[in-house]
Amino acid sequence: MAKAELFNEIEYPSLTDKIYQLLKDSIARRELEPETRLIDQEIASNLGVSRTPVREAISRLEVEGLVTIVPRRGVFVADPSPKDIKDLYEVREVLEVLAVELAVPLLRDEEDLSRLGRILEEFKVALDDHEYLVCFELDRKFHDQLVKLSGNNKLIEIDRLLDGNIQVTRWIHCRDQHRQELAYREHRMILDALARKDAALASKLVRDHIRRVERDLLGGQQQNV
Repeated sequence: MAKAELFNEIEYPSLTDKIYQLLKDSIARRELEPETRLIDQEIASNLGVSRTPVREAISRLEVEGLVTIVPRRGVFVADPSPKDIKDLYEVREVLEVLAVELAVPLLRDEEDLSRLGRILEEFKVALDDHEYLVCFELDRKFHDQLVKLSGNNKLIEIDRLLDGNIQVTRWIHCRDQHRQELAYREHRMILDALARKDAALASKLVRDHIRRVERDLLGGQQQNV
């Protein structure tokens, strides 16, 4: 379990929010592996807090599908099945393709695209340095920014609800050097299409990227069976 001092890095409105984000990030980064049992008293003791905010945070994680509560057994980190991944990526594809289609007509300021460009510049440096955890965070930021460019608050809200599930699968994918390099190239192509305001091409590239990641994830799961 990460140290409570990590809370100082980011400001959250409440203690429950802090614990929720800490647990969510630990699950996404596989610091808490699938099927790991989460014991609220143990977490509370390690963080120096009461059990109430820990339980509230765990309840939020259950709603998002990141943990499973098994009666008379306890709380366990969820282990996404191939069906879970397929269902998630079908929804992710629809959301991000729609985000791009909405974003292109709104691109009037170079600053919108320069944010994506800076993320990719940092991604390339991290990739060259084999800093995969940094790549993971930058991959996350790239897609988050892509959705934000849509200007659709409801779409952004739904994307945030799926964020934890997506990050869990993205971390599996991001541990591979070749796939990281491929993701960087695909992101660069998406950015280039946006810069040309080619909505059709940008949408196709996003769709192809998400489907390729899904295939990789499902193929990797089958190899591990």
